[in-house]
Amino acid sequence: MRALGVYLHIPFCRSKCRYCDFTSFAGQEELMASYVAALIKEIKLQSA
Repeated sequence: MRALGVYLHIPFCRSKCRYCDFTSFAGQEELMASYVAALIKEIKLQSA
């Protein structure tokens, strides 16, 4: 089996850093739980 690397971006931060170019949602941590749940669901769907 070949090794595989995956980058998962969790786009929730306390504040937006001036140097950061990543998509992020500063100050919206209340959305993180549903985002992570959807991400886990998608991973399970893709691995089936």
